[in-house]
Amino acid sequence: MDELKSAHKNCEISCDKCGFYITQSSHYFEEIKKQNEEDYFVMMDDFTNYLYSTKLYLQKNSIDSAFKSLSINECPILQFGNFSLEISNIQSPYIFIIYQKDKTPEILQDIGMPEEQINKYFNLKNPKIPK
Repeated sequence: MDELKSAHKNCEISCDKCGFYITQSSHYFEEIKKQNEEDYFVMMDDFTNYLYSTKLYLQKNSIDSAFKSLSINECPILQFGNFSLEISNIQSPYIFIIYQKDKTPEILQDIGMPEEQINKYFNLKNPKIPK
């Protein structure tokens, strides 16, 4: 899937099963970079790899995943059917969200090793591992 199947003009997400990420404001990234420029580039490289690995894992298990992000500035609160998720106060460069229709959306707690949380949330009994 190239784009998240969503109507996010009003920050509403509609999909049966999906995963996608929200990116912080440019100001957030500038502040992190000011703190330690060398660590900043290492951290961004790691996060990019984790996001891509998570996308592949979801796709391999037939879950829509978008590598196209939404901005925290555009959507500080997301609406998922009857559920809402405020993301404006989360302090992370990327906020990866998994969602299944009629369930409460979840933010991946460990983007470096999200498989266990993904398996539990989507009830994957025999998950497929990307090669």
